[in-house]
Amino acid sequence: MLAVVSVLVLVLVSDFGAKPTAQFSKLEPGEEVEVYCTATKGSEGAKGLMLEIKDSDDTTWKAFCPRGTYPSQMEYPHPLRIWGRTAEGSPGIIFVERLELLS
Repeated sequence: MLAVVSVLVLVLVSDFGAKPTAQFSKLEPGEEVEVYCTATKGSEGAKGLMLEIKDSDDTTWKAFCPRGTYPSQMEYPHPLRIWGRTAEGSPGIIFVERLELLS
């Protein structure tokens, strides 16, 4: 009985989410991701913000942030932490679910 309770507790507190990375080369298409990067510029459209982001190797990708996932004001360049999903058919794009500005 104690073993069953221990396993259940371990499952409940374990983090099965994406492993954080600062390198886009470690990301796979259609994968849930947590990425540390730098936003170098952004352009706002009707449905959200498209960011140009760079990783620790200076590789450039795009990150689409739907309305409500980004702050109203952001200065560039700015370090970020992004949670989202990489695009299936378009390499080099992350669809952002949550974004955190780092200082």
